[in-house]
Amino acid sequence: MSDNDMDAYYKDIMYLLEFPKTASMTRVFTAKDEAAVRALPAWDLSRYLGQDTATTTVVAASDLAFDTSAFDAFVNATLVKRVKTALAPEGPFHASLAHIAFDAVGDMSTFGVAHRPLGTFGTLYVALPRHARGGEVTFRRGHDWNKCLLSRRSGAPQHSYAACYRHTHVTAAAITEGDRVLLVYNLIYNDPAAHTRDYPASIDEAAAHLRRLGTMDHDRLNVQRGCPVLQQGTSFETLSGVAKDVLTAFLQSGVYDVALATLVPDNDVVVDALRSSLLGIGSLANILFKCVELHPATGAPSVLQDGLHGSLLPEYTSSISDEVVHEFGPTHALIFWPKRHRLEAAGLHGAMLCLERAVTAAANDGTNTNLELLGCDDILSLAIHVMVFMEMDYSIFSEDQYQRVQAIIDPSATSFVHRFAAVLTTLGSINLILEFVATSLNMTHCNTSLPDVAMWLYGLCQTHGWELLFKSLAQLVDRWSKKQATMAPALHLIASLAGVDGATPVCPALHQPFTIELIKGLYRTSRHALDAHYHNARLAVQHEVLGLCLVLDAYVAENGVSSHWLHRQLPPLALATIDANLDPAKSMARRLLDAEETEGVALLTTAAPALVYGLRLQRRLRVPALAAAIAAKLHNPSTTVDMLVRDEWSHSDAVVIVRSLLTIALCDGTLTSALLERCRTVFGSCTVPAIRDVLAHDITVDNATRALLFQSVLRPITNTDTNYDRHLNDYYRDHPHPYVAPSHDDAREVDAGWRLAVDTLELIAEMDASQMLSYVRLWNDQVLSQEPWMYGGFVANCLLRHTFWTHEAWLFLANLCIKNLTPLFAGRRLRDLRPKVEVRVDCDCELATQLNTFMSSQHALVDVLRAPAPMCTAIQAFLDGPPKTTLELTRHNNDDDASEPVTITIERPHDDFSDDEVDAYSSKTMVERLQAMKKSKTIRKRQAPRITRSGKRTCVPRTAPYLT
Repeated sequence: MSDNDMDAYYKDIMYLLEFPKTASMTRVFTAKDEAAVRALPAWDLSRYLGQDTATTTVVAASDLAFDTSAFDAFVNATLVKRVKTALAPEGPFHASLAHIAFDAVGDMSTFGVAHRPLGTFGTLYVALPRHARGGEVTFRRGHDWNKCLLSRRSGAPQHSYAACYRHTHVTAAAITEGDRVLLVYNLIYNDPAAHTRDYPASIDEAAAHLRRLGTMDHDRLNVQRGCPVLQQGTSFETLSGVAKDVLTAFLQSGVYDVALATLVPDNDVVVDALRSSLLGIGSLANILFKCVELHPATGAPSVLQDGLHGSLLPEYTSSISDEVVHEFGPTHALIFWPKRHRLEAAGLHGAMLCLERAVTAAANDGTNTNLELLGCDDILSLAIHVMVFMEMDYSIFSEDQYQRVQAIIDPSATSFVHRFAAVLTTLGSINLILEFVATSLNMTHCNTSLPDVAMWLYGLCQTHGWELLFKSLAQLVDRWSKKQATMAPALHLIASLAGVDGATPVCPALHQPFTIELIKGLYRTSRHALDAHYHNARLAVQHEVLGLCLVLDAYVAENGVSSHWLHRQLPPLALATIDANLDPAKSMARRLLDAEETEGVALLTTAAPALVYGLRLQRRLRVPALAAAIAAKLHNPSTTVDMLVRDEWSHSDAVVIVRSLLTIALCDGTLTSALLERCRTVFGSCTVPAIRDVLAHDITVDNATRALLFQSVLRPITNTDTNYDRHLNDYYRDHPHPYVAPSHDDAREVDAGWRLAVDTLELIAEMDASQMLSYVRLWNDQVLSQEPWMYGGFVANCLLRHTFWTHEAWLFLANLCIKNLTPLFAGRRLRDLRPKVEVRVDCDCELATQLNTFMSSQHALVDVLRAPAPMCTAIQAFLDGPPKTTLELTRHNNDDDASEPVTITIERPHDDFSDDEVDAYSSKTMVERLQAMKKSKTIRKRQAPRITRSGKRTCVPRTAPYLT
């Protein structure tokens, strides 16, 4: 049976439980019935029908002042037959009068029965003909309902009756006129010992279907199902409505386990955290289990209860939509699964728990009897099933994500590789270890890191010898090399075993006889798998994978045939021929050279960053043919930055390419002024952050080379091609500066010009600050004077926000900004925009200082505040306080993420301002701030380190603002 057929089958069964058509029935007396009743002795009801219309009287059958036996006989002779046909109870039954209710208001208590004799399965209501309006009665079972006792709009009133099973939800509307006389009968089985069903026959029908369905094979990921508890019920005993009928049906089937799960509410802090980090799995509310209680009647082992804690139910099995379910906001859910699939229902964590407990119990008492193994024959069989669970290839939005969610709710639901490795060690089965490595060891299980896996494999090689593990390791490498998430880890494992994985290998190098044969064999396996798949990986993954391949190619070539198994037994030519037939047809360097013919710029976009990645791991790495081809491609007159852009959304990072070109030249000793000039010609302004990155991370750069790179930085770049801005925005978005505020409200982009100026000027300040004044003069002559709008943009921001300036350079640019911005507001009458009541934040941290400066400014309209995280408590209180009518604040950080600067856009309402007015107010604000700084002869200085407590800044008394 397919998954779709199985889903449809379950939904059909749920429909029987949610819409039980035989749960209740409503009728009116026929003419024949009316005639038969009129022939019966009449009752005197005057003593019960008083003048007070606000009263309700309920009289037990034993306390009535008149005899109802004749009417009771009529009910049993006539109405009971119709009830039997409509409700189909389990066996013969009769009706016994419980009470008569005289109601003028529509009181619900009139429908309840004070005493139900043994064998009572339902209730029969008979309404005498009375003139009344309102008082409609509704019988609801599941999502199905019936109405009866409706008032007639014309004609004489008549008898009506209704019957329902126990636990049917009955509601009554208010009586607005007249009254109602209601006879309430218990429906009682004649043989209570033989007949006990007090629910609709459709529940038994559903149980019969479940008996068949529970014996069928289920897909592993669809074994566990559930339905929400929409009515009140926090324990099995208090369940009602659909939930009670569902529980009854599954218990009646005898082949299902049932549990009651307490759900994590939608507003829970855990759900909020998960929602932001695991968006791929969709809604978390109402399907995340906080705790699980197994029904004792099923006999399910307690390990299931522990294993399901914190797990997720993908969706409810219900005939109603999930949207309806979420509207109810259930706090509990019934979950169920076939008993024969307890192992699958337990999931990876539950099965692992069961295996760990079984291994511990067997070790303690020395026997494997009386162990709970979730249906497996023995511990070894259970271990194999757990291994199969770990083998499954889950998508990023499926089981692996569910495991990560469960680990947040239940911290013990993690470290599966560690736990299974410990079990394997205890069991001592080398064959099971080899099978696990070959087929099931994955990197996709939560809290599984490559170093942990690599160290375990390294330990196995040390203990058992690599020859015993070679076949399993080769299968592992083959599996990993075909998937984007694990192709690089597979190569890191091989490189670490070879001792060529850089300064931080994932495991020590393996020193055993003929280890080179292990490395060659694993690398061949990886290459054969990689060659068809690495093209589909992300560019960063490609660079890492190809760089590792270049390193391993060099390692294998360096060892040659001298470490071959058959060294000194066969001629070197024969050994080389053997390796050539086993190795991939082309080295990775050769493949990269060939790719240039079909991909155009692959040497720059792929080969250069890959070679640099390899150089980071092994500084001695040399691939002369590839390096020469990369240099030739750079110097080719047809090479331009436009070649890197494939379409509007897809392009390679020019800064990364330039950084790679410079690093290769540094390692090869070919860095010249001509190469730098060519980089500037092709990549323009992207050269500056690339040079800064090289100088920041490469400690081997000598003074002469640093001077050569510095001279390239000192020349202002005049090219304003938008493609440069695109590359710079991409690079700077991934490398934020704590004092460069985003230029857009959504805080996703940066102003490339501002950040480029900061990079250049900071580099000048670090290397030779005496050059700054001459640089800004040249910058002004060649760039700023041609684009005067820049003075009021990032130039002024650089002057106001950064401290790298020399005094002379700052004054020079400040005077130019004041001169160019003043005409924009000169002669205009600008009003004071400050509120009548001064608003300040009582703190002197960087963010508070920026905020106070804005609020104290007479003409400031918009500013973007930016400072290192975390946010101080005074700012937090200001943002969380009452709404500010004169300020609009937009936070671009949802929490105190210490890795990302706090960014807040602040503005005063100015929708009615014209563009000229906005320019005037903005220019006036800039000039005021620049003049204040100029007057004080001080440039903004960094504050002393703040006192911290529990990760938050602690506010201190406010000092004088940096602007007056």
